[in-house]
Amino acid sequence: MTKALLTTRQVAEALRVHVVTLVRWRRRNYGPQWVEVAPRTIRYRPEDVERWVAARSQGAA
Repeated sequence: MTKALLTTRQVAEALRVHVVTLVRWRRRNYGPQWVEVAPRTIRYRPEDVERWVAARSQGAA
């Protein structure tokens, strides 16, 4: 592994959303791709979060 996995709290802070929002998104199969490293232990790959944000970018570059 080259990059550390991010916690739900870290991703929520980066996206400026509440932790509960990420939990709801996961239940709806929405949001950045996640990894369940153990039961009830969710982590995110930084590149997956970046890719998800980039896919939602709108407007002129």
